[in-house]
Amino acid sequence: MKRILLTGLIMLLVSANVQAKESIKMPGLMHNRDFFKTDAHSAAYGVEMEEGIYKATASNNFSSLIPLELKGDYGLWDCYEFVYEDGFREYETIVKGNLDDDPEEEVVISFCARTKDDMQIATHFCQIYDPIIGSGNKIVYRLAKTICGNMYPGTIELSDLNGDGKNAIIMFSHGGMHGTDIYAYQWQEGDYQKIFEEASACPIEFEVQQKTAFIKVGRENWEQENWCYASENNLWEVYRWNGAEFAYDETKSTTPLLGFTEAMSRTMEEYVKRNKE
Repeated sequence: MKRILLTGLIMLLVSANVQAKESIKMPGLMHNRDFFKTDAHSAAYGVEMEEGIYKATASNNFSSLIPLELKGDYGLWDCYEFVYEDGFREYETIVKGNLDDDPEEEVVISFCARTKDDMQIATHFCQIYDPIIGSGNKIVYRLAKTICGNMYPGTIELSDLNGDGKNAIIMFSHGGMHGTDIYAYQWQEGDYQKIFEEASACPIEFEVQQKTAFIKVGRENWEQENWCYASENNLWEVYRWNGAEFAYDETKSTTPLLGFTEAMSRTMEEYVKRNKE
């Protein structure tokens, strides 16, 4: 999350008056079961409470799974309590698909919460629910994973990277003026493991070409005269799925492999240079 603050600061310095082009959105992950829902929330959505297991009804399309409050150490802001933020409800995403070794479809939800303190910092969460048989042979949903992203929710896409019927989660998350994070998670060795993470102040895209997945991370093109964040001609750092990981693809990239830290370092150098002129 430090890079979120760094991105926001740099963007304010470099392009305070630039209208950024909206990047393609998608959603991220992390685990903590110590969260709770209030009885009021349960009553409002008709959730069946069963020792931390929740039943989502077809009528509300699984929105009942979104918690009003969360507790846990997510490594963010020195805060351990969060409250649901309904101001981003239109950006919430709920998707279903098979993610693990069993044949049942999991439910993935993406939503925004705020730190339960004076700062009230927006935080993007993604949660994975696993269907199990509850009392009376009813299907209920157990929280399997909680993932913490940037500040504002993007969307979620499920993609079968290996053609084995098990989907990976591709998550976009946003922060600052136009910062974007992308996370990819895949079921491995009995848990959801993070297999990719990158960030940029330029657009980020995920696409599948001829059954091969690519992640395209936009980078600043400072060498071009008058380039700005609203420009179309960004440089592209391209990663190809090779069956085990998203690896940098030099043949499809238009910039050397930089990564977020190096890209931001170059951006700061450019800012200092322009302010000396």
